[in-house]
Amino acid sequence: MFIEQLELENFKSFKRARIVFPERIVAITGPNGSGKSNILDAITFVLGERAKALRADRIAGLVRKGADTARVTMILRKGNERIKISREIKKNGTSVYRVNGSVKKAYEVDILLSELGIRAGSYSIVSQGDITEIVEMSPHQRVRLLEEISGVEEYERRKLDALRELEEVDRMVSEREAVLRERKMELDRAERELKKLKELEELNERKNRLIKTVLLKRRDELLKKKEGLRFSIENNLDERIEKVKKLLEMEEKELEDLEKCIEEDKSRELRIRLESMKAELRRIELEISLKEEKASRIKKDIPEEIESDPSFLGTVSDLIKPMEGYELAFHAAIGGRASDVVIDTYESAIRIVDKLKGRKVRIRIIPLDSIRVRQREEDPEIGLGWLSSYLIYDKKLEKLVHLLLGDYVLVEDIKEVQKDKIGRFRYVSLDGEIIFQDGTFMIDRRDYQSEYKAEKELKELIERKENLRKDISELEEKVEKEEKKDILSALKKKREEVRRLRDEYSSLLAERQRIAREMERISEERGILEAELKEVEKKLQELYGYEPAESDDPERELNAIEMRIREIGQVNPNAEIEYRERLSRYESLLRDLEDVKKKRDEVRAAIKKIDEEREKVLSSSFNTLKKAFDEKIREIMGGSGNIRLVEADGRMSLIIEVELPGKKQVPIDSLSGGEKSLVALSFILAAQEVRPSSIYLFDEADFML
Repeated sequence: MFIEQLELENFKSFKRARIVFPERIVAITGPNGSGKSNILDAITFVLGERAKALRADRIAGLVRKGADTARVTMILRKGNERIKISREIKKNGTSVYRVNGSVKKAYEVDILLSELGIRAGSYSIVSQGDITEIVEMSPHQRVRLLEEISGVEEYERRKLDALRELEEVDRMVSEREAVLRERKMELDRAERELKKLKELEELNERKNRLIKTVLLKRRDELLKKKEGLRFSIENNLDERIEKVKKLLEMEEKELEDLEKCIEEDKSRELRIRLESMKAELRRIELEISLKEEKASRIKKDIPEEIESDPSFLGTVSDLIKPMEGYELAFHAAIGGRASDVVIDTYESAIRIVDKLKGRKVRIRIIPLDSIRVRQREEDPEIGLGWLSSYLIYDKKLEKLVHLLLGDYVLVEDIKEVQKDKIGRFRYVSLDGEIIFQDGTFMIDRRDYQSEYKAEKELKELIERKENLRKDISELEEKVEKEEKKDILSALKKKREEVRRLRDEYSSLLAERQRIAREMERISEERGILEAELKEVEKKLQELYGYEPAESDDPERELNAIEMRIREIGQVNPNAEIEYRERLSRYESLLRDLEDVKKKRDEVRAAIKKIDEEREKVLSSSFNTLKKAFDEKIREIMGGSGNIRLVEADGRMSLIIEVELPGKKQVPIDSLSGGEKSLVALSFILAAQEVRPSSIYLFDEADFML
């Protein structure tokens, strides 16, 4: 390949010129300033050289004075193929390349020239001063020259492309790792939600099984209790009542006849009054018995081990009473604690607990001497004050009251409590409505007043009975004084018989009434039991399919499970689906990251291979250059030449040494100016042996000779 033709238009000193080159070595001669170097500048200009390499301060300085644009066109011939390359510049510095008439970018032209083995600024183009530049190069700079001669620019370009690709792949790895970390956190959150969901499902499964166990146990208890609600009734009770009634009527008639026989009996009115009072006493005793029996059914049983203990003081409901009108508020606040057992000392509590070992009981015991309460830090701002101010109790029970009801504030109406007041105290209204510190409400409007009314009536009846007994005793003494000494013993016996029959008759009537009430109670209790049994059976039906759980204490375990369920709180019902979706996305991203990392490893391996190939080419080129340089020195100057690579401080240096005839071997820096030029020229000619070029340009290569 050779340059066939060169056309210049307004380029430097040329207004217009057309130069045709033959296919052989061409020498351009002429006086100084005639434009010889400008022709070579025109060629390197087309090849893409910059302004400073073309002996101009700026690109616009290449345009001939008086013109706006400059253009250089070069025709390359390779066999029968011709390639026309042109470059046009304007004074504003813009530059346009064309290849065979088509506009091209600078890098496209550079690639084309590289494929043709031509490159601006290469060792095959020696401009003015380039010989001097080679001579004056430092050993480090000569290494770059060796790389250029070796043609490792392609390896550098490939490595640069690979490094750019590696940078891009590293960025992709970093981005995917960042996304993967986020997805991992999301996956961890989804996994925690899934674990909560699974735990909740297991807890609910265990909870339903425990509920079934408790319900089955309760059903057995109800059936046993229902079976025990039987009452044996004496079949001839009505016959006995009728028989005693007839006897009583007969005896009363005979007594009446006997009494008519007694004249001026002043004690008669007293006896009548005495009998009336005794009848009233029997009625009161019967009523007391019935009320005590009813009260005993309402009151919970306390084990004998506690009641018989000397430390037993009573239940909370026995020891603390509300003032009249405050019963609903008191009972709503005290709740299930009303049946708590109160004793005097902690040691007594230990003793009672030991006594109850083996008993199936559930009792809360409060020793007065071990109560620990906190002092109130502030008084309520609303309501009627502390609920404890409206209770009746012994002063020694102050701590007990403070423990159970110390933080309750009494209000007339629950509407008095604003939302911002919730949290510091518990509020209870006169109607039995409660707001707890956690903001929840409870309503308790059971009829406690009837219980207190019955208790009050019972006390009044007992007091009335005692007074009546006293009055009867006094009246009997009067009757004995007033009765005649000679009263017939028959009358006395008759009266005793009538009295006995009346007592028996009253007892039988009371028994029949008691039996009726007991049957009514049993019927009522059976109704309640049957209703509860029906509800239990309904719940068991809802739990069909669940096996009852084995547990030493199912109720306690059930409470623990419900507490754990509350701790878990709300869960995402779609947690399992979301976890699988996030896991799938995470695994997909993980595979993508592995692919990118694999790509990164491939790029790194390619870079390593490029470096190895580059070093191999560079080593081969160095050996060829070393041999050719020695030959050129021998041919041009006689003697011998040597080049060697030296590493110092982590940097490579290229040392050029020459041994001229009759002299010892010295570095190029120790030679004269002419000798340096010949050595440099020999180096350039030797370089052609390493990497022959299609075109060689030399501008005053012998300048320093």
